[in-house]
Amino acid sequence: MLIEIKNRAGGIIITGEYESVKDACEKKRKTLMGADLTGADLRGAYLMGADLMGAYLMGADLTGADLRGAYLMGADLMGADLRGAYLTGADLMGADLRGADLTGAYLTGAYLTGAKGIILPVINISGTQHSVFYMDGKIRIGCVEKTVDEWLLEYEKIGKENNYTDEQIKEYKKYIDMIAMLGKDKT
Repeated sequence: MLIEIKNRAGGIIITGEYESVKDACEKKRKTLMGADLTGADLRGAYLMGADLMGAYLMGADLTGADLRGAYLMGADLMGADLRGAYLTGADLMGADLRGADLTGAYLTGAYLTGAKGIILPVINISGTQHSVFYMDGKIRIGCVEKTVDEWLLEYEKIGKENNYTDEQIKEYKKYIDMIAMLGKDKT
């Protein structure tokens, strides 16, 4: 079918025969800057490294989409469904995420500075030894609960006291660093 994708100004940026909007976006993912994809069905889309700078994705269904390393700077993702989406390493600087559902989204290494609507009330990660639980500025690993800053200072000592291997200490340090980064970027 003939698919046309316009930019914010109304100009056509993609036109051609594609199976769906999702198919067009996957095939032309490097040329989606400013695309108007309001309400688009992009479930499970492969958009790794996509250039979606300034794109309109309001209400779009991006459930399980692969957006690793995608450039979403200034994108409008208000009300978008990003459940289980892979946003690892994505640039979301200045993106509008108000009302977006990020349940189960993978945000490790995502750049969130200036993003609107980022609220991280609870994070729960299953590690190899114990679960990592974050809420209200505190991290609980196993039975030990401390502030993020305390964990950053004491993680190695606490790990050794609780018989963690060196590899497990490194693993849990990554979780602590990720939570610390997300906490700093949620302005």
